[in-house]
Amino acid sequence: MELPVAVILSFITAYWSTLTTGHVHITYYGSLIDEFYKIHDADGILIVSSTNYHSFGSLTFWHEMSRKMSNRGRAADMVNFQELTPTLQLYRRQNVRPLFVIFIKNMKEVHFFGRITKTLNRSNSLWVILFSGDSSGDACEFCRHPEGNLFNLKFNSKVIVACCESTIIQEWWTSTGNRTHIGELGRWIDESRGIEWFSDKSLYERRTSLEGRPFHINIVQGSTDIWQKNGDLHGYLGRVVKALSQFMNFTISSVTIERSYGRWDPDASEWTGVLGKLHRNEVDMGVSSFIMTNERREVVDFTIPTVYENSRLYIRMPGANTVQWNAYFEAFGMDVWLVIIALIMTTPLLLTFIKYKGRSFIFPLVFEHYSSVWGIYCQQGLPEFPDETPLRIVFISLSLSALVITMAYSASLTSFLAVNVSHMPFTSIEEFVKLGTYKLIAIQDTADYTLFKDSDEVLMKKMAALMEPPGFLPATHHEGFQQVCRKSVAFHTTHEIREGYTSPFIPCKLAWIKTRKIQASGIIMPLNSEYTAFVNYHLQRFKYSGLLDRWKREYHYRIKDVPEIYHPSVQLKGITPILGVLTAGLLIALIILLIERIFHRHRDQLQRKKIRTSEVEMLQRMLSRPQSSPSWSRDSNDFRTIYRNRQKKLAQAWIINFE
Repeated sequence: MELPVAVILSFITAYWSTLTTGHVHITYYGSLIDEFYKIHDADGILIVSSTNYHSFGSLTFWHEMSRKMSNRGRAADMVNFQELTPTLQLYRRQNVRPLFVIFIKNMKEVHFFGRITKTLNRSNSLWVILFSGDSSGDACEFCRHPEGNLFNLKFNSKVIVACCESTIIQEWWTSTGNRTHIGELGRWIDESRGIEWFSDKSLYERRTSLEGRPFHINIVQGSTDIWQKNGDLHGYLGRVVKALSQFMNFTISSVTIERSYGRWDPDASEWTGVLGKLHRNEVDMGVSSFIMTNERREVVDFTIPTVYENSRLYIRMPGANTVQWNAYFEAFGMDVWLVIIALIMTTPLLLTFIKYKGRSFIFPLVFEHYSSVWGIYCQQGLPEFPDETPLRIVFISLSLSALVITMAYSASLTSFLAVNVSHMPFTSIEEFVKLGTYKLIAIQDTADYTLFKDSDEVLMKKMAALMEPPGFLPATHHEGFQQVCRKSVAFHTTHEIREGYTSPFIPCKLAWIKTRKIQASGIIMPLNSEYTAFVNYHLQRFKYSGLLDRWKREYHYRIKDVPEIYHPSVQLKGITPILGVLTAGLLIALIILLIERIFHRHRDQLQRKKIRTSEVEMLQRMLSRPQSSPSWSRDSNDFRTIYRNRQKKLAQAWIINFE
């Protein structure tokens, strides 16, 4: 009987020791899990291990752990390693962010968990790895001195590690991908006092260097934000990238140039341009003013905005290149023109009334005075200054008034042309669509282009119908502004592009309307990139310190490669009003000439008829006299009268022909 009693006592002692040790571990692990649960503000706890739940000891341990979490109001679930991947996918679909707790006892579990992490996205979750094996085992030795990167850590990994019996709390991450970095965060004291933290620094204050990791940069050809010259990056974003390289300690290993920003190509079923390079993970960073859209955010990561841009429609300022038929009448008001016209119309009648002395034909005299008055107002001299004093007074008064009017008109017209207030053909995008006389252009394969092509809004579809064919769209902003100055097109771009970068080199004055859209632009990186948050951290630092604003001001007007300035020549339509006035003057002159010809012909016919009648009367009078008493003197006088009439008629015919 003594042997069974000894065996029972031995079993009870071992069981009690197991329970005591398990209670200590439960207290330690439970306290750690609760601390990180509160820090992470998790939606629950998922405990993962490869433990056989059918064993009595394991079942007791997990039961006590679950009960302890439940008593603290923490929802907890337990799965093994094989169930981790589908469980994680389920949580992501439900948009749930739990705290992941991994229990590891031996190296077999280390390698097994390492294989699982190759396909897991752990960027937004906190992972707590607890090594619970024997302190002298290989797993605990690996925890103290991890080799390589068996857990496939990244730079932004949030992995907390507690090694076996140690109370030191560590964080693990990697900068280069082939080596694990260890940082001590704090020490667990006890259940009541929790963790004593060694530092209150944020994540990226603790992780400060990428250790020279090579970065492949991709930029857009013709970008006004960044360009490469003599192997160096220039421009506002070029300065930003070089500052990021310095503060993050990465190396710009290569800079490649793409022709377009990129868009989804339904025929090839792939993304083009810089977006395609990022989507295929061929480069590490795309640097230009990439406008944030929902479609793009599904395939790449955007940094915080580097520029907030106001979207606008730009057209050529209506002015010298636009035919304005009423431009020469804007110098005077309507009342002034009415007074001038009244003077021109009434003054010739006054002159005719003064000079008319009962002639048979008054029209030539009226026309002569109208010609004289027009000549005075056109700064022409009189063919003959009249002898009559009343006429002289009128003509002198007309000359003085014409001089004053001409001087006032010249000064007013010069001022009007120098300070020309142009009127926009449209003041909103609704009026732009309704007008329909302007074509719409945008940089191809940009968000400005896809905004209209892929939109379901009725107004955007109407604007897309006005878009130029892809072959006629500009490849750069400079080409876009050149098209605006040469053609009747509206260029959809941003105020920052217009004012900040290319304004000194636009060959014409521009007018614009707002589209009520503010667009945010930023740097792009591969989707779920491990460095996006690190870049955002430094961009925030640049922003709060004022560096971003200073670099904008520094580079907005420092474009060294000045493109050739285009000076548009005066086209035929630019002088159409002048040619129209000249043509109208010629037509009026021809009409007046025809009227004069008709009038002179009619007057000549009347004079010839009168002369012919008088001659016939003289001959009849001569023939009707009696033969017995001839009067040779009277007959000779009649013949002389007929002869003079004939000579006068001949002279008038010569004068008419000469005229």
